[in-house]
Amino acid sequence: MTESATSPFLTVKIKHWNAWLPGVYGQQACAQWAQGHKALVLGEGPDVSAVPAMLRRRLSGVGRVAAAVVWDLVPEASSMPMVFCSQHGDQDRTLQLLDALGRQEALSPAAFSMSVHNAVAGVLSIAKKAKGAMTALAADEQLLSMGLIEAWGQLQSADEVLLVIYDLPLPEVYQHTDNVIYPYALAMVLSRQEGSPIALGSCDKGSDATVNEPEAVQWLRWFANPHQAAALVVPGQRCCRVWRK
Repeated sequence: MTESATSPFLTVKIKHWNAWLPGVYGQQACAQWAQGHKALVLGEGPDVSAVPAMLRRRLSGVGRVAAAVVWDLVPEASSMPMVFCSQHGDQDRTLQLLDALGRQEALSPAAFSMSVHNAVAGVLSIAKKAKGAMTALAADEQLLSMGLIEAWGQLQSADEVLLVIYDLPLPEVYQHTDNVIYPYALAMVLSRQEGSPIALGSCDKGSDATVNEPEAVQWLRWFANPHQAAALVVPGQRCCRVWRK
């Protein structure tokens, strides 16, 4: 890839960030994992004890991983815009609703309300009394890139934007080659003024190679490791994404 084949970069600043993988939580643990000094503990769930119990009970697995990384980044009564990004959303709950339909049973209104793609954002905004605009985004691949482009657009009229990327493995009946292998969540407060600059560009060259990790996990391994190269190239079917610190 040559520089001339790369699109212009858009740049934002990461003011705060947090991430969760099974057995790995927070910046220090992510740095240890990224450098190979800490292993994942598959099957270990996130700690969401800070979320009020009445709202916590409404969160399923996908909501809990998002809550784990968001909670400390959103001030009470915040007016910061938020962009929540998940490739599949809460497919476990959706599958339960489809099973109920197949058995001709009445659907649970509570289950239906939590199956929609913006449900996690809604619950967390209630818990935090947040008043900012909320966007729920889905994308097939390169979910982090798509989320950052949306957040960058919102930063043109806001001082800060919260970007959250999260997903769980699909239920077994839905599993396919590009399924998420383990749950993960990444959240960052993006700013125009403060923080560590990060740049995103793209190149025209697509790839048919099978990628076993979501873009956000690849990015986290690169960003959290101070010894990594200054640039990261993430292949995709339509184009590759180029990240720079």
